Formats: sequence, C-alpha cells, structure tokens
Amino acid sequence: MLAVRPNELLPIVRLIEDHTDTNTYFVRAVVKNARTLAILDTVDLTDNGSREFSKNWQTPADSVGLGLYIIITTTVYTDSGYTTKSDRYGEKLDTYKIEINQAHFGGGGDSTDYRRLRKIIQEELGAAKPEFPEIPKTDLSTVVNGLNSLAKKIDGIVIPKPEKTDLSAVLRLLEAIKSWQTAFKHPEMPEFDYDRIIKAIEDNKDTARAKEIFDKASEMLKKIGTFFTDDMNAIRDGQEDLAKKFDSIPYLTLNAKKE
Repeated sequence: MLAVRPNELLPIVRLIEDHTDTNTYFVRAVVKNARTLAILDTVDLTDNGSREFSKNWQTPADSVGLGLYIIITTTVYTDSGYTTKSDRYGEKLDTYKIEINQAHFGGGGDSTDYRRLRKIIQEELGAAKPEFPEIPKTDLSTVVNGLNSLAKKIDGIVIPKPEKTDLSAVLRLLEAIKSWQTAFKHPEMPEFDYDRIIKAIEDNKDTARAKEIFDKASEMLKKIGTFFTDDMNAIRDGQEDLAKKFDSIPYLTLNAKKE
C-alpha cells in the first residue's frame, strides 16, 4: 500500500504484459473508497504507445485528518466504448492511503502531525481569557426625571366635555317638510255645485233680464269650468311632480339623545 498526499497528482499506470501482442486496447481505471466501496471517479487512461497507458489523477482532500484509503482498479477493454473486456488480460488493483505527511521538529524530537498541531492550538485558544475594557456606568436619572415630569403634565390635561347639541329646530323643520310632502301628494280640492246654479238660472230664463244673466253666467261658468278642469288638472300634475321631487331628496330624521 502506497501513501500519497491530498490534492496531489497521482499517476495511474497500466502496462500490457505480452510484448508480442500488437492489438489495440483501451484501459479504464475506477477509483473507490476502500472502506465504503463507493466510486469516487472513473479515469480513462491515455495510450502512450509501447503497450503503456497512463493518466495523472488528482487525489481528494483528507477532510477528517485521519487518512483516506482508496483502491484503483484498471481494466483492459477491446473497444473504445469500454463495453467488452479483454480475455487475455485480467484486472489489476492497487491500494493507496491519502494522508498528511508527519512533520519532524528538532533533532531526535517527537514528531507531530497537523491534526495534533491543530488540537494544541485549539487548547491554547480555549485556555486564553480575553480581557474586555470595563464599560462605565451611565447616569440615567436625568432621563427618568424628565419622563416622570412629562407623564405628570399629560395626566394634568383636561379634555372639555362637549355641550349637548339642541336639534329641536332641525327636527321641527324636517317634520314641516314631511307634512308638505304629504299635502302635495294628496291635495284635496273642493267640488263646485254647477247644477244648483244652472237650475236657478233656467227657472227665470224667460224674461229678457234673466236671459242676459243666463248668458253672462254661462260664459262665467265656462271660464270657471275651464279653471276647475284644465287649470286645476295642470296644478295637480305640477303638485304630483313636485311631490316626487321631494321624495327623491334624501334626509335623515335625527332624534335628540335622552339622558
């Protein structure tokens, strides 16, 4: 088993043993973790001629500092797709240990590796007690007194109580508007007794004076009739239109709060 350093170029080499064999071959190397047998890498070697195949492969780092064991298996193939193994040449396996080389200090002294050195440094750092400057005390009495004074001033603020609002005039106005609306909606027009007047005139229409009165009364009645029919109808229509407009006006009825 060979020992190699982490992150260095390790040459992987395979030689075709039979010097009389002139066939073309292809060699592939498979690198595995020796403990877990997990494949770390697959390396296709270069044909250097004279039956020699090689490739420089960079070793991985030793992350835990305890050494990493790997095995490299080389296999000879008869095709470039690495699907058909050669019947004449078997597989070869080499084992390596990847670790940090030990360093020697002084003539004949104890040897210490980097893992041990790292442990010593950590122990020394843990034993050291850093000194921090003393933080001076801060006098906050002035700030506290100011806050207390401010709190007293806030407590002394008197918020005036709002006076009771007299809404009686507004309520009376709203009730009046409501009454007007009702009156415009349902106007009551007096009926005129035409028959009684006409009968009294006809009873005396034989005399000339009665005829004159009858003609004038008839003319007057026509005008009165026009007023109480066409004109009153127009007034009624106007009142209904005005009532509709009042209905469309939004308003609120406010009730005075009772205490």
